[in-house]
Amino acid sequence: MMGYVFMRFGTDFRPENVDRLRVKVGECLERGGIQGSTAFLLLNLMDELICNILEHSHATWVELELHPMPDMVHLIFRDDGTQFDPGKNMAEPHLDEAVESEDGRRMGLYMVSQIARTWNYKRVNGNVNELELSVDLLKEPANG
Repeated sequence: MMGYVFMRFGTDFRPENVDRLRVKVGECLERGGIQGSTAFLLLNLMDELICNILEHSHATWVELELHPMPDMVHLIFRDDGTQFDPGKNMAEPHLDEAVESEDGRRMGLYMVSQIARTWNYKRVNGNVNELELSVDLLKEPANG
C-alpha cells in the first residue's frame, strides 16, 4: 500500500471546499505516485461525487477515504445526507439514456460507472450514505 488519506468536511461544507478537496487529494495522489491520466480521472470522479453530495443530499458532513495500492485505488465516500441509491444510474449505464435524461442529471454518474471497476452503495446505521469504489491505475506510456 502506498499510503492512505482521510478527509472530513463539517457543517461549513460549501462548494468552495470542493476546490480545496481537489488540491489535497491531488497532493495525496502525487505522494502515492499516482499521476497523469489516472490522477486526472480520479480528480474528476471525486469532484463529481462531492458535487452531487453538496447539491442533492443536504449533508452536514462528508468524509473521503482514499487508499492507493500498486494496481488500483480504493475510495470510500460517506455523508449524513438523504438516502440515495445510485443503482439504476450506475448498474446498467447506457450513454444514450444519460445524455437524453429528462433532467440532464445522469451524465456524472454514468461517467463514474465507466471509470470505477467496482462500486458498492449502502446505508449504514440508517443515517449514513457510504459509496465504495475501486478504480484501476492506468499504465502510463513510457517516454521515448
